[in-house]
Amino acid sequence: IISTFSDGGTDYFTRTDDSNIGSGVSLSGPEGSFFFAGQDVDGEGATPPLALELASANTSDFSNLTVKALVAEDDDGSSEDWDDDDYLRLQYSTDGGSTFDNLICFAGDGSNFNSEPGIDSDCDGVRDAGGTSLTDTFTEFTGSISGSPSDVILRVKAQLNSGDEDFAIDNIRLEGTSGDPDPTVQFTSNSNTVGEGDGSTTLTAEISNPDGNEVNVDVALDGGSSADASDIGNYSTQTVTFPSSANDGDTKDVTVNITDD
Repeated sequence: IISTFSDGGTDYFTRTDDSNIGSGVSLSGPEGSFFFAGQDVDGEGATPPLALELASANTSDFSNLTVKALVAEDDDGSSEDWDDDDYLRLQYSTDGGSTFDNLICFAGDGSNFNSEPGIDSDCDGVRDAGGTSLTDTFTEFTGSISGSPSDVILRVKAQLNSGDEDFAIDNIRLEGTSGDPDPTVQFTSNSNTVGEGDGSTTLTAEISNPDGNEVNVDVALDGGSSADASDIGNYSTQTVTFPSSANDGDTKDVTVNITDD
């Protein structure tokens, strides 16, 4: 892992909006203005492979982890640029470990010099025959992390040491399924008795497991009920809103008017 650099031309390993690298690099489809890119990464005194390590992510409450990234390569008029020892690998480590495993890999076709880079699904240094190629348009690639680690560190590792051997990567995301239960809303009582002459009655709804998002619930008259809507003020559906700041056990009341005694 080294500091980023750029000579303003074709030797770089840096975050860029195209202003600090060679004008001949042409890519399309990044998310926003900036992305990370590298070319001829042994320039400026660096010794490849070089690595960009992302901050650790707490994944203790998530399962089914996947990593997605947009990846491109400037073909510079010809897509046959990578030699057989060149590669780009998105890697990961878990639970504070020092070992990084390969996740999404790219390589040439193993024909020694100047081949078209593409997905290398088994990360053996040779692209898949007929697999997706890297082009000058950012394309999304996905990999899966097994198990349920409590934290994950992602790393971009590049071995590209000649002119026109380049890569660009953007919008790296770590996604998973939350282990927390979904919010639920229910009445605090299964039944409520009210006299015909009481004028109104109150139903109380309670939220459980709020997740920091606003929750809206409709309180409606069951279409299969024997109740006559005309006896309860021609009742129409009322929406109960629990704000994003709601706590477990918070309640909201719904008033039902009795109009026929």
